[in-house]
This record gives sequence, C-alpha cells and structure tokens, in this order.
Amino acid sequence: MRISRMLPALVAATVPAALVVPTTAAAAPTPTVVPSAAAPTSSNGITVTGAERLTDRTWRLDITTPNVTAKYATHAGMSVRVTLPADYETSGKRYPTLYLLHGQDGRSSDWTQSGDLEKISAGRDVIVVTPEGGKASWYTDWVRQWGGRQSWQTFHTKQLISFIDANYRTKADGRHRAIAGLSMGGYGAMHYAAANPGMFAHASSYSGGVNLSRPEVRFAVLFSVNDQGLGLDAPFGSVLPGLDAKWRAENPVDQAAKLRGLNLSIYTGDGRGKADLRSNLIERGAAAASTDLHNRLTTLGIPHTFVNYGHDVTKAGYTCDGSHAWSCWKMSLALDMPAIMRSIS
Repeated sequence: MRISRMLPALVAATVPAALVVPTTAAAAPTPTVVPSAAAPTSSNGITVTGAERLTDRTWRLDITTPNVTAKYATHAGMSVRVTLPADYETSGKRYPTLYLLHGQDGRSSDWTQSGDLEKISAGRDVIVVTPEGGKASWYTDWVRQWGGRQSWQTFHTKQLISFIDANYRTKADGRHRAIAGLSMGGYGAMHYAAANPGMFAHASSYSGGVNLSRPEVRFAVLFSVNDQGLGLDAPFGSVLPGLDAKWRAENPVDQAAKLRGLNLSIYTGDGRGKADLRSNLIERGAAAASTDLHNRLTTLGIPHTFVNYGHDVTKAGYTCDGSHAWSCWKMSLALDMPAIMRSIS
C-alpha cells in the first residue's frame, strides 16, 4: 500500500520535503506545423516523431529515446521545447545554449507556458532548451529500472545536448552552455554541472533541493517515487546510513568542489509569504538546502551568487511572496539572466 494512503496526516505534516511544483492552468497555444530549417532530424539515438511550431520562436519536439520509457515521462510523453532567438532563421549566426529543467511533476512546457521564458529571453542571443524531466526523475540514472528505463542523466547529458548541437546552430562547447532549474530541476542543474566537468560554464538553482543529505529532501525523493507506485530505493538505492553511497556521490553539497570554475547562482525565498501553508513549507525546505550549498561553497572558497530574496518582494517586474511559486521562479530567472548571458556569450 502506498504511503500516501497509509499516512495522509504524515504527508500533510511533512509536505515541505515534497518540493512539488505547482503548475498554472494556462491554455496551450494551438500548434501550427510550419516547415522550417529549425525543424530537426533524428540523431544521436533520439528519434523525432513530430515537430510543431507553437509560436514564432518556440518549437515542440516529440521524441523517443531508449534511455527513458515514455510512461515515466510527465503527462503527454517525451517532448522537448526549443525557444530560438527571434533572428535565428535569418542571421546565420551560432548561439550559446541554456538548458532549463522543470521540477517534480512538471513538464517540458512549464517554462514556456508558466515561466515567461519568451519574455525573459527576448532580445538575447541564446537558444533555450526545456527538456522532459519525468514525474520524479531526480535527474539521475535509476539504480532499479521498474518495468522500463529511467536513465535520465544519460538521456540529458549524453544524448540530448549532442542532439541539439547537431540540429541547431549552437556554439557547441561548454564555454557557451548553461544549465538552470527550479525545485527538483535546481538539484538537477547543480548535479549535472558537478558530474560533467567542462560541459557547462554556468549553473543555477531556483528553490532547489540541492542537498540530498537533508531529511526533508530525502523524504521528497522517497515520497515522489512512492507516489508513482515504485520502490523507494529505485533512483538512488538504499537510504540507510552506510548503504547510501549514490545519494552522497550525486549530492551537490558533497560534490561542491567539482563546481569550482563555473559561474554559479543560487536563489531561494524564505517560505514566509501569504501563499498557502503548503507552498511556504516546501520553500522553507528548499531554502535550507540552498543555504547548505551556499555555506559549503563559501567554505571551499568558490565564488557564487546567493540570493535569499525573503518574501513580499518585487523585482524585475515580478512580485514574489517568498513561497514555492512561479512568480518567484520567473523573478529569479529574470534576475539571473544577465549573469547567465555573461557566462556563456
């Protein structure tokens, strides 16, 4: 029986660990198929099954990969969104890339539909890729593959980046590549950057669960995996002390020394806004994990940007109440975008 059925009161009481990303009900634009040089072809083990132009700048690519079984993707299967500079099809230029990761139970459309991605990236010479990250992938290659593949790290770092570089006019080297994400995706961004030296020049976390040693974050992982009906040890193996080597090997706080040389940004709220209690409690857990990473980087003498914006703050045209919410993540990306561009331009 699932934990969520057995212990509803416990779940409610410990919800800050869940780090679940709320999604807005924004209606998706009606897709129009438009032949274009921007439409990619299958390569590097990724098969393109459909390509639709959603706006002047954003495409949705439907794909398959042997590294991820489609049923483990969120909602509508495996897809990737690519947001191009306005002059992409006429300039002939090459562009740096930014990979933006979604949170638990999010989807590849989140940053374009809920995160104001086109507005925030407008006028900037950058290709932004928002990939499918699964219902609760935690951006790792799962130890136990339950009825299919969940090798998310291999998909993203060994397949997707090469696929994008092969199909778009990118500056295809780590000096011109950044990664960022929210909540579970904030963890993914820091984990991928630490695990793949030279792959990125910049990494950012917004309200990220960036310390796998924190009880709140470990519970977030276990709860999200259990909610899929899968074994609790599936992604990282046993959580028991002495048997949790993968938890520590893929923990940004434990692996912080490997982030040296990157430009780093960490944004979090204080979870004391006027939003619902659940979102505030979640953000408090994320704030604690973010502070842990900030402290570890400081101890190691690694330069980075750390912003705890508190609550009830208006910056970059967004008003954020300090909870685990899109208004705060949009603000974080808007504030962070100049630093990202300096890192990869």
